[in-house]
Amino acid sequence: MQGELYSRPRAMASMSWKPSSSPAERQLNLGGASLASELSISSQQEDLAGGPGKTGVGLESGSNLRPPLYSTEYHHDSVAGRASSSGESGAEKGGLVSKWRPKERLKTTAVALVVCLNIGVDPPDIVKVSPCARLECWVDPLSMQPQKALEAIGKSLQAQYERWQPRAKYRVSLDPTLEDVKKLCVSYRRAAKSERVLFHYNGHGVPKPTLNGEMWVFNKSYTQYIPLSVYDLQTWLSKPSIYVLDCPNAGTLMNAFENFALQRYQESAGLPVMVQHPPGRKAPPRSAELRTAMQDVILLGACGMHETLPQNVSLPADLFTSCLTTPIKIALRWFCGRSLLRNEGLNLDMIDRIPGKQTDRKTLLGELNWIFTAITDTIAWNVLPRPLFQKLFRQDLLVASLFRNFLLAERIMRAFGCMPLSCPALPPTHQHPMWHAWDLAAETCLAQLPGLLSGDPSIDYRPSSFFTEQLTAFEVWLEHGSRQKPPPEQLPIVLQVLLSQNHRLRALVLLGRFLDMGTWAVDLALSVGIFPYVLKLLQTTANELRQILVFIWTKILALDQSCKMDLTKDSSFMYFIRFLEMPDSAIPPESKAGAAFILSVVCHNHPKGQRACAQAKLVDVCLGSLQDGPTNVISGSTALLAQWLCLCLGKIWEDSFELTMQAFELGVTEKLSKLFNSAAPNVRAAAIFTLGSLIVLIKSDKQQDISQEEVSEHIRSPDRMVAERQAAGLLLQCANDGSPMVRREVIHALGRFAVAHASFIDIAHQATESLSGGYGRRHNRSPSAMSDLGHASFGSSGDANSAGMREHRHSAPDVKLDQARGGDASFTPNGSNGVPPVAQEPRGPGGEKLSLTYSQLYQNTLATIVTANFDPSPRVTEAAKRVLQSCHFQVVPLKRPAVQKSTSSFSFSPKRNKDRSKLHSRFSMSSDRLSSMGQQSPGDQASSAGGGSPFSRSYSKSASASSKDGLTDLAQHFNVIKTSAEQRDPIQCRVISAAFPKSEVFEQSCEHFASPLLGSADEPCDPAWPRDIDPAYVENRKHRMEESFTIARNICPQGLDHQLSVMENANDTVTALAFEALDDKLYLADSKGFVTVRKITGPAVNRFTVRQQDDRPTARSQPLGSCNMTYISILNPEYDPLLLTATAEGSVAVYRDADKRGRQRQVSSFLAVPPMWGKTSYPAVIESNAVSSQLYASGCTKPQTVHIWDLQREVCTGRIGGIDHNILKIFSASEGQPSLLVGCDSGSVLYYDLRDPRHYISISEPYDKGKLVGTALINNDVQIVCGYGNGRLKIFDIRAGALSKCKDFEGHDHVKSRMTSFASHKCGTIFATSSLHSIKVWNSEGNLLSTARPHGNFLPRSGSLQVLAFHPTRHLLSAGGADSATSIYCSYG
Repeated sequence: MQGELYSRPRAMASMSWKPSSSPAERQLNLGGASLASELSISSQQEDLAGGPGKTGVGLESGSNLRPPLYSTEYHHDSVAGRASSSGESGAEKGGLVSKWRPKERLKTTAVALVVCLNIGVDPPDIVKVSPCARLECWVDPLSMQPQKALEAIGKSLQAQYERWQPRAKYRVSLDPTLEDVKKLCVSYRRAAKSERVLFHYNGHGVPKPTLNGEMWVFNKSYTQYIPLSVYDLQTWLSKPSIYVLDCPNAGTLMNAFENFALQRYQESAGLPVMVQHPPGRKAPPRSAELRTAMQDVILLGACGMHETLPQNVSLPADLFTSCLTTPIKIALRWFCGRSLLRNEGLNLDMIDRIPGKQTDRKTLLGELNWIFTAITDTIAWNVLPRPLFQKLFRQDLLVASLFRNFLLAERIMRAFGCMPLSCPALPPTHQHPMWHAWDLAAETCLAQLPGLLSGDPSIDYRPSSFFTEQLTAFEVWLEHGSRQKPPPEQLPIVLQVLLSQNHRLRALVLLGRFLDMGTWAVDLALSVGIFPYVLKLLQTTANELRQILVFIWTKILALDQSCKMDLTKDSSFMYFIRFLEMPDSAIPPESKAGAAFILSVVCHNHPKGQRACAQAKLVDVCLGSLQDGPTNVISGSTALLAQWLCLCLGKIWEDSFELTMQAFELGVTEKLSKLFNSAAPNVRAAAIFTLGSLIVLIKSDKQQDISQEEVSEHIRSPDRMVAERQAAGLLLQCANDGSPMVRREVIHALGRFAVAHASFIDIAHQATESLSGGYGRRHNRSPSAMSDLGHASFGSSGDANSAGMREHRHSAPDVKLDQARGGDASFTPNGSNGVPPVAQEPRGPGGEKLSLTYSQLYQNTLATIVTANFDPSPRVTEAAKRVLQSCHFQVVPLKRPAVQKSTSSFSFSPKRNKDRSKLHSRFSMSSDRLSSMGQQSPGDQASSAGGGSPFSRSYSKSASASSKDGLTDLAQHFNVIKTSAEQRDPIQCRVISAAFPKSEVFEQSCEHFASPLLGSADEPCDPAWPRDIDPAYVENRKHRMEESFTIARNICPQGLDHQLSVMENANDTVTALAFEALDDKLYLADSKGFVTVRKITGPAVNRFTVRQQDDRPTARSQPLGSCNMTYISILNPEYDPLLLTATAEGSVAVYRDADKRGRQRQVSSFLAVPPMWGKTSYPAVIESNAVSSQLYASGCTKPQTVHIWDLQREVCTGRIGGIDHNILKIFSASEGQPSLLVGCDSGSVLYYDLRDPRHYISISEPYDKGKLVGTALINNDVQIVCGYGNGRLKIFDIRAGALSKCKDFEGHDHVKSRMTSFASHKCGTIFATSSLHSIKVWNSEGNLLSTARPHGNFLPRSGSLQVLAFHPTRHLLSAGGADSATSIYCSYG
């Protein structure tokens, strides 16, 4: 059963507990499902490694619902917004953390028992009936001599209290004098120190208390009653203290106590004294002052003012004390007198002979005590405010017991006309429904009592069904409850059930379901007191409890990470390490991921936890789990496990010099680099975080566990420097990842490297500055003497580490300087002693040799961070700026662009290598510089043409660009300047500044366990399915879309020439249009970077800009700050629609809630084609497929290559190369068919089958008489239609193996007006073309259906139509262009 515990992700069968089932069947019969289905935990990233065309797992058998895009935690803005600079998790900043923990846990260490009975002498103001109650502490004072009776009563009272607090000091004062009481109180306060003292007063043998707040004691000769003022008692006992007042008229003493306490507070605070006179007449009004005065003081009174104690002969005289100290006995005796069982042989003598012990829950007496505790806890938790419940029932064991029993006293004594009082006051509980459950349980148990006392050995005690029934009630609440409904009243009972092995498993399973409902549920469970129970359960070795305990602890730590202290204190964390060590076949990976999460929290910002886990060999355990299945940890159901194993490793050695060096020695860098190819973005981000954490930074130079000498020794270690450089080289691979989260982690990790190696980064900056002339002019250096610093490549060093680094090379092939100059080449940045720079060895600030290969690494690191300042994701941009600020750099825009210069990239053809000295590589942050970090080898080019690596995250290996591309360097627009010339030692360099960004991946990943992971049986089983989306709602939307699409496919319209509406777009040229499938909205993009969302026949609902920065240079000779959007599309049409936007520079961004004014949020962004800066004649060509969740991109630096992106996994899954001409248009088949059309500037169209993208199926003949305007698949994807700028339309058939032309005709007169735009409907039955003066709609046979005039048939508008777009499921056509007007056309009728 253990192996199946997580067998059904994100689904959980409802538990059907049949009353007729046996206990064993109830244990395992979960509605026909095993415990596995009850605790199915999903990983949001499970099985993301399907094929490129995979549409996802269905909702259930026979359903074709696919998981929505960008539904994981790190795509939600709540997570990104909570990523704090302090490093705290979202839960820790939410205000819930540690509220359940008592601020200070007090103990009652001293108990003073004052008994004033004066046996044989009745008080003068008390009239007793005959017969009346006589028993005191269950002792009859008239059955023995008065003195012996008094002593017996005192001993019995002490024994009754000792049952609740055996470790306290007790002293009984029998019939004391005033001095006796004073000595007792003063000595106990001195002994207790700051702990609580209990003062019990039995005044049954003295007069009633007075209105002046006086109780009575005796003189030495017992001839007089001596008053004892409450004011004096307060002075002697001070705080904290608890008073139990078992005497008539106890309410008078409580009123006086509050008035005196308020008086003391007002006097000490210098406030006007306002108290009642006499003080016992009336309690002071409730106020903040009174609450402060009565803080740490608890009062329990037997009755109110002017009330006398019950004298019923069937009850003890000290009924209040009996309820507080012997609740089971008095409760059963009182119940027996009211139950029908008294007529069936049950009597009071049997009550005194109930078998068993109260501490043994398997006996009758023990189970009754257990049930009573659960019921009174439940009543208190459901009635009291949470802070008051914590104070009275969770701080002090004795106080908790007294208040549980006080609830019983209220119930019994109210039946006899007395109303017990307490301070703090409790709401009435004597009629709570749970008392009926107690009556039923007591009656069920007592019904067996005559048989058990008969002496028949064949009669055994049958356990009560109380807890089973209460668990069933709790289960019913779980089926129908929510945060908006009242919390389950059975939660305290679930806590008590954990004490029983018979019910423990079921209770834990139900508790896990409750905790999964949200952090509010975890907070409720912690406030009720669940924590010490689940902490103690970590000592158990029961196999059946392992997974559910791990699950519960993940929920607790996801809310309150301070619990890691408790796990470290007694080595309880070893439970989870042993759990990780278990064979994979026995434990599912999702459960192991939970254990890794727990251990990572134990190490998070907790040096003691780090050392403890390291000593327990947790690093070896995690690395072993990663090595067990290299293919499994890359994708599939173990993605979550791989993610948390990486995060756990990173947290173990984070900020530890010793542990990181041990990790380097274990070769973890190579093992982590394998995860860079993971299909799951969170796995890649976690691996990068872990690799970056190997570069140690110091949080504060004054808060170090090791000495400055040891820190310096670690920092200056050559082995550490080499290892950190190797880690940085690996990090550069992921600089262009498709996930913003991954790119931000790359910048954070490279920022750690840049801060730790700040001196070398400064040298690289000086060297690059000299290449542009600035540094050389200031320091009288020749740029040529500095240029060679940029020619050496990372990985060409002659040391032993170079071989291992060449695998992850990110720069041009190796060229040695001695080959270029004919001798040894060296460079000293500072050029000391007047020696020319060329004649010196390259050395760093510490005097060590600075390998020229590593110099290139530092240049590339700085270039990557600077380039990230212009990332399409604002989170990445912000992180890059803060890294540069921490390194004392700033990117400053130039006032006027520099004159365009030819930019030399590193081309190493044999011709150029012959004269290397003539090479001059100016420093820039452009893509051609970054491409040197991953320039293709011939083998790479071959693999690229064949589709590339299946999980290549980026196109960094194909991102090179040469000078012939005509790029303008980013340096022509920006300058990187040093903002501080302060010289710092290596230790100061590694101290983290306040500006340095914090890593977000750990906090974001923690949200997975804070979010619901279980669901009911009727919820979707897909792991990527968001919990807040109703499957029925999605099914309805999908059905509506399919129905509308079927109508559009089967019924061809007469034409689309009826103008439905015309809308203006703020005088901006419309560049892209897209309809929303079901909500009648039209999205318009313009040339200034704005997106407008409008109702089809109504006003605009939102308008926002996708431009992140006003100073970002763009392509196509546009002014700085422009953002030419060329493509928009709607993703997730059947769910919560997402807007995808793309610019001419290849920047793609996805937005959530784009149709909600001011609430749009970017969920993802990336560069779909190799990045570039400046001018190019090849704008990006973008096409997306909402069904297959794929995006196709070309243009920019790779106009002859199609990059295929998986939007769900945020990876570039392959490339289509080998195209001889530049690509102008890309068309993806509808409904997720594996077909792709690629139109080229030669006029030809290539048809590809994406199942084997290495070879296209067919190609049309070139056509050079007109530029290709658009192409599409029609007639059930068996024919291709192409539109050309000269107005010609051609239809090809693909079934013959080659594209055979079926029809060639003129769509627009090329003399009067050329064709300007083309669009086709997804149904494949109609398409549209436009020119300057007309919009024509054609059917799939090439017949003209209608002709419409742009924007109506009135006066012509200036500007041509540039974009057409069909509604995806209806016959609607939108048209927009340079005149900023957009029209929508439909058919008549």
